[in-house]
Amino acid sequence: MAPTDPNPRQSREPNDPDHVPLLLDPYTISTLPPVRRFHAGVLIPVMLAVILIVGSITAAILSLRQTPETDTAWTRTAVRAARIEAPFAPRTLRPLSPEQAVAWNAATPTVKTMVDPASAFLLRTSKLTDYQRSLQCLTMAVYYEAGSESDDGERGVAQVILNRVRHPAYPKTVCGVVYDGSQRRTGCQFTFICDGALTRTPNPAGWQRASRIATAALGGAVFAPVGWATHYHANYVVPYWAATLDKVAVIGAHIFYRWLGPAGRAVAFRAKYAGNEPDLPLPMGEAPTDAAVAAASTAVAGPPTPISTTERPVLTGSRAATTNDPSVPTVGLNDRRVLQRAWEPGGSAVTLPALPERRVLPASPTPGPAN
Repeated sequence: MAPTDPNPRQSREPNDPDHVPLLLDPYTISTLPPVRRFHAGVLIPVMLAVILIVGSITAAILSLRQTPETDTAWTRTAVRAARIEAPFAPRTLRPLSPEQAVAWNAATPTVKTMVDPASAFLLRTSKLTDYQRSLQCLTMAVYYEAGSESDDGERGVAQVILNRVRHPAYPKTVCGVVYDGSQRRTGCQFTFICDGALTRTPNPAGWQRASRIATAALGGAVFAPVGWATHYHANYVVPYWAATLDKVAVIGAHIFYRWLGPAGRAVAFRAKYAGNEPDLPLPMGEAPTDAAVAAASTAVAGPPTPISTTERPVLTGSRAATTNDPSVPTVGLNDRRVLQRAWEPGGSAVTLPALPERRVLPASPTPGPAN
């Protein structure tokens, strides 16, 4: 019996004209490319490579959602690469008149998110010289950078300096931050170090006020409105770098900024105070003696008299003071307010004790116009 064709619909009779037998020459068969098969020795490395690539992409995405630790290498590298040198060098300022700059700055909005206050800075050192030098440097910076501002203006400058001490992009001492850049061709971070302002003898009343602000800041007082700001400039100049930072506050004539993203948040400010304040030469006029400060304090009833318009420090890129400038109101440290704790059982708000680590200073109330 003839075998049954399993596919009768495809069967062809031998005499069918459409039926063409497939003839393969053995030599032709030998020249056909071999059929490639994936063996375990090849497949496993390929799969591992794919897993590694996918894992790297996933890790990169997750890292964007996490807050980085400040001691990681990438944080130090990224922040230092973005560091702003010589903030008041002429090439860093937009070519605007003071009036144009004021209008430009006024049109630039501050951040919409809440500005978190910085944590308290405590000068942890066993060396008296560290405290003395840090107080001298901080007082000097507050006086020459914001001597014509209110107490809040001076507090903002002090807060910026102490914020920098704790940020990985800057030196880890107070004097190191204040003198940062003075020995580099890129220029000083704080202009008074390099513009000759230090050759002028400070006004005793103004120096006393700056010293008081600096002492409070080194003891843990926190000026909340500027948060973790690390930069500021006068409102009558517009540095190019201002557009690359978050504008967080305007205090008097100064506008304060913080780094963008994690570099400007609390997680980045975990660097430790290094101590061993450098014994840097102070090319300044003789600081007021204790007797001069005491005499100035006795002669002043209430808050210290502001620095006169002829003695106000002038910043590089800033307009000079004029005799028509209004006097600057001040608010003493005794008038500061302490942030209240959240409502507790019992229905009353509790004011925190004025301990160094709990003193958070909101902006002082702005005095009304003089009658």
